[in-house]
Amino acid sequence: MELSSKEKKLIEDQYWELYHTLNLQLTDEAKKVILPQTVYGRAIEGHGIFKGQNISDIHISDIVSSIRGINLEEVLATRQK
Repeated sequence: MELSSKEKKLIEDQYWELYHTLNLQLTDEAKKVILPQTVYGRAIEGHGIFKGQNISDIHISDIVSSIRGINLEEVLATRQK
């Protein structure tokens, strides 16, 4: 699925909001793997920053690819461990 620039911005904004506001006892590397899953859930359910605008035809790779500063291959490799 090709995401619009608006959808990519929503995804990235949601990621960084979670990154900076959730008090998780995790390393930065662990956050890079876990938080995209949270953003994915919010995107398909229309929760959080998506405010009722769900993106139903999306994959975790779409989420990670939309976030600048995160390497898709590294995240996917870590998720497979």
